[in-house]
Amino acid sequence: MAWGIHLTVYGAAMSFSFLRIRRKQRSTYTSWAFMVYMTIILAMATTYVGTNIQDNERLACDPGGPLAYAEAAFDTPMILIGNNVYPVIAIFLNDALLVWWLYIIWDLIWMVAFAVIMLMTSFVTGVLLLYTSAQPGHTFNSADAVSFGTAYFSISLSLTVIVTLVIVSWLVYLQNQATKALGNTPEYRDHYYILA
Repeated sequence: MAWGIHLTVYGAAMSFSFLRIRRKQRSTYTSWAFMVYMTIILAMATTYVGTNIQDNERLACDPGGPLAYAEAAFDTPMILIGNNVYPVIAIFLNDALLVWWLYIIWDLIWMVAFAVIMLMTSFVTGVLLLYTSAQPGHTFNSADAVSFGTAYFSISLSLTVIVTLVIVSWLVYLQNQATKALGNTPEYRDHYYILA
């Protein structure tokens, strides 16, 4: 279900990007770069969903039982890359895009500094999570991997929530300022709510 939502959002974003290219509203290079970026994230999400479905199918049907399969299959390249590496990279790319949007909307380096520090911390803990869980005899459930995983997902989630709230609050503030200055006409009032 989540992948279907992702695919729908991807389709809408690609449609808007093609529309902007056709109308020449933005630089063609920027639109194409954004479309490639979105396609890479969708490809990683699709790979994750596919390997996860295949892994769960094998987990349920393995003659040795789920625990034996999970211990034997965790070190396979399919599981390491598809279920572990790609999601961490996709989350980093999504977080980086959100920080970039924060910079575009605020246009102040000092405002983005905290978000960039959180992004780099998230990246480092994600790499440490992958490194510790890929060691022989370790999994995502190993004690050190759980510690890094908890830190990684907590920082990434906090970054997403904080940056989203800052962006939304700034857009609401700008919309209120536009309403005060220009009147309550839809042409000016809705400008900061409709970004596409």
